[in-house]
Amino acid sequence: MNHPSKPNSPSGAGRFLYSDTEAVGLLHALRHNDPSSMHVIGIQDLKTGEYFQFFDPFESRDPDNRDVLDAEGEEDGYLIDGVRMLLEAEGISMHNYAGMTPYLLTLYSLMIGL
Repeated sequence: MNHPSKPNSPSGAGRFLYSDTEAVGLLHALRHNDPSSMHVIGIQDLKTGEYFQFFDPFESRDPDNRDVLDAEGEEDGYLIDGVRMLLEAEGISMHNYAGMTPYLLTLYSLMIGL
């Protein structure tokens, strides 16, 4: 599976970020070794209030489980860029941080070699 990176995607360096992810379901529904389990990463910079959204291009998404998004073409980067932004951050807080989200991000970053 191709894991594209979008040129000029934002960096997380020096930022304190809040994030949420959307995926195919809860932990039991995630598919091992399949990053298409994750659909969207939303990130907000807690200091500046900037909001960033990350999702892969339509043609790169799982053909059996994809929708055209309202923000199609307006993403700040692709999924790999969102994971990278979070890994670069000074600090992060997440919805479901004690459960699914860190597992999902770890799974994704390991599969793509970050």
